Amino acid sequence: DSATSAAGLVITFEDDGPNAQAQAEASADAMLDESLAAPNGAGDGVNPGVISATTIAGLFAAPVFGADGAGSSGGGDGVSYTLQAADDALTGLWLTGKSDPADEILLVKVSETEYEGREGGVGGTLAFSIEIDGDSGEVTITQHATLEHTDDGAAHDDVLTLDADIRVVQTVEDADGDTDSATSAAGLVITFEDDGPDITNEVATPILDDEGQSTAVNPGPDAAGIVGGPGDDAGVLYELQGDFDFAAGSDGLKAFEITGLTANGSPLKAINVDTATGRGTAEAVNVTWVQNGADAGGTYTGVGAVSGHTIFTLVVTAGGHYTFTLFEPLAHPATHDGDAQNGVETEWEDNLSLV
Repeated sequence: DSATSAAGLVITFEDDGPNAQAQAEASADAMLDESLAAPNGAGDGVNPGVISATTIAGLFAAPVFGADGAGSSGGGDGVSYTLQAADDALTGLWLTGKSDPADEILLVKVSETEYEGREGGVGGTLAFSIEIDGDSGEVTITQHATLEHTDDGAAHDDVLTLDADIRVVQTVEDADGDTDSATSAAGLVITFEDDGPDITNEVATPILDDEGQSTAVNPGPDAAGIVGGPGDDAGVLYELQGDFDFAAGSDGLKAFEITGLTANGSPLKAINVDTATGRGTAEAVNVTWVQNGADAGGTYTGVGAVSGHTIFTLVVTAGGHYTFTLFEPLAHPATHDGDAQNGVETEWEDNLSLV
């Protein structure tokens, strides 16, 4: 006798799936240097900054695809990448010259693979962009505007770090479309190094001569320059012009500033001629720099500490052109220029070098 089971055999086939896992201690970083005037421009800086695909892959354990094998996503190897960050996240960064909280650069999500840093958020000035290649994982950071580095002075390479937490998400896909994702244990470390200005020492070749100066004396003869004395250099030049060779750097020119002035390494002094007696005595020279209100230029003025007279002016334009004008004679040392003799003068050209 035979009997057939009331129900057919229930045979099931359970799927296998892939596995993605972050590496606990792994990190990835990139440094940009504003010494480039523009992305891929001239200079010794870094822009854009790149985090290699190998480094990004190192944020994760080797992908496991299971029995089905790798899928076709991610350029055919079954691994793809996206970025993860909070939209409108604070970055702790500002554009050059800015510091108001309302002007802080915020992260703006463009897509799963791209974020931008914009002043104040959506619609603001674009400061930088961060993009990941969804197939390879390579990350490119491009700086579009300079940032406010608060360490002023001669140090030009101070560093800012992006505060916003931007992480990488790896997705592993097997051949029948199952996926698993993991998020990097740490955010990307992105830093921006400052740029700074550069100026070359300017040596003015024309020689100014005190004999171009005169002071009216009453009563008595005027204190007027004598042209053609012993050892005299030709000319009575009291004004010269030139141009400073400078580069403002990627931050742009804020202002010139001139400080300090010495004559042959000593404090500058002028000759104050008494208009009643014609007697001349040395006086200290007080110097001040006044910046132009409308541009980066200004005027450096030397004033006699006793007489109150303007001794000289150095006028600098925003483009670096300068005009030096001498109004009254300077006090010269009792030595011959380039000679060790120190005593009675027999020549009149003891030259001063103003620095």
